[in-house]
Amino acid sequence: IEAVALASARLFTDAGRLHEAQTLLEAVLATTSARDSGSRVGGVVALARCLFWQGRYQESAHVLAQVDTEGRQPGAASGYEAVRAVVALGRGNLADAVASAARARDAANGPHADAARAQACYIVALVQLACGGLVQADAAAADAQAAARRAHHP
Repeated sequence: IEAVALASARLFTDAGRLHEAQTLLEAVLATTSARDSGSRVGGVVALARCLFWQGRYQESAHVLAQVDTEGRQPGAASGYEAVRAVVALGRGNLADAVASAARARDAANGPHADAARAQACYIVALVQLACGGLVQADAAAADAQAAARRAHHP
């Protein structure tokens, strides 16, 4: 049930139904046990992303600080760092944004990681663009596009 709730909340966020997404994610996190850390990380990342889209960057950073992604699957670590990067951008902390984006890209390696790699490279491009690194942003965007094609994403 948690997986369905998380997927629904992500869809609500993508559709701009942020209040509904936040309510659902807070309920999921309230019922997720500490031992089910995979669901907890996914829920925290989804809630932080939802808060980010509401412009609540400080709260989003606080939510992200509640989990540790050490030793997690590369896709989970990459998604966590990608959200952490955009939250840092929202807070105006370019150094943290660059570092998190690089960690997201580095974590998105290995077989079957093309979708995560595409997302991470997109975030790297966004962060580099915000920092004025146009050449780096262009290279990261090309990497994102190549990874998206390999993952068969539009």
